[in-house]
Amino acid sequence: MKKSQKDMLPHSEAKVSLLEKYLEAFLAVIANDNFTKAIHAFDLFAGEGIYPNGKAGSSVTIARQFMRLKQARSNAESCPDLYLYFNDRNQAKVDSTLEALEGNGIGEDSGIAISPTCDKYENILPNVVSKVDSLGDEKSFIFIDPYGYKAVKPQDISRLLKGGKSEVLLFQPTQFLFRFTQSGTPKALSDFTAELGQGKKWPENLDIWGYVNHVRYLFSEYVGKNYFVDIFTIQKDPSTVFCLFFFTSHIRGFEKMLDTKWKLNESTGRGWHFEQYGDTLDLFHTPQINPLQNILIESLNEYPLSNGEAYELTLRSGFRPTHCVEVLKSLQNQGKIEVTLSDGKKARKGSFYINYENFKKRPARVLIKIA
Repeated sequence: MKKSQKDMLPHSEAKVSLLEKYLEAFLAVIANDNFTKAIHAFDLFAGEGIYPNGKAGSSVTIARQFMRLKQARSNAESCPDLYLYFNDRNQAKVDSTLEALEGNGIGEDSGIAISPTCDKYENILPNVVSKVDSLGDEKSFIFIDPYGYKAVKPQDISRLLKGGKSEVLLFQPTQFLFRFTQSGTPKALSDFTAELGQGKKWPENLDIWGYVNHVRYLFSEYVGKNYFVDIFTIQKDPSTVFCLFFFTSHIRGFEKMLDTKWKLNESTGRGWHFEQYGDTLDLFHTPQINPLQNILIESLNEYPLSNGEAYELTLRSGFRPTHCVEVLKSLQNQGKIEVTLSDGKKARKGSFYINYENFKKRPARVLIKIA
């Protein structure tokens, strides 16, 4: 058995850490929305419960976050009902996960409904889609961490997102896809890229980062403008990059995911990279938000932006609202932009209203234009 199948390696630990941090933010928001009555989490490739090196797998990580939510909201009426569905094609891994959950005090008496299955992904997916489609005042989260690249198809993501009740976190072994694209594409991958690209020719001579960003762009085009897509990358070496793709129809949930990314890596928000020597994960330190400045200037050169439009553009570009405010303050101090209120009067300096509350309630509170 490969070491990666026995012990959780650093890139897998990074992946599960992102899952944990995201769920912490996601559950806090959903549990306080005064609407959601139940939260359903699906882990479609569960893997081990607890690895031999003591690291928790994805299903145990999800369950622990559920338990923390319940403990934080001790009044049962204030906490949504919680459901965890996990699946693996290997019965030994399903049993391992059940044992690990029980070892963490997560069983029949924990208040979390546990539904394990042992089946192939292609067999279990229709059941998940059906469940998601039937949700009422409920939310779902689907974690897909496949063994390889052959099982998951772009249409699967669209099916899971349909109805606006789901958020999806998809892991892709991008380095394998990139390598195959460069050296001869197997049919399973060519089918994937043809569907994702919707018949368009892929650019030539892409490096690994160009490839990653192109896949992100194609996913955004594929799922449509009603959905938000972003990536978190885990880089082992210059040619080995793993990607987590995040999908949602909710801009607030998308902002929370971006917050999680930037908290884990306060530089580019792009992801982790490994130190040149050793197994530890090394984070960049200097924020690099110049790309956002270029994006905003390019858009403003075409047409003015309302605060709501600037907020959405910032998120879709992979940056946080605070980054947008920082860029706009700099441009304003340089006399490069003008900001006016909805009645045409000049706005107070430094007031841009780039946040979710104004996006929802007053998306045209100010207008930003080139001076």
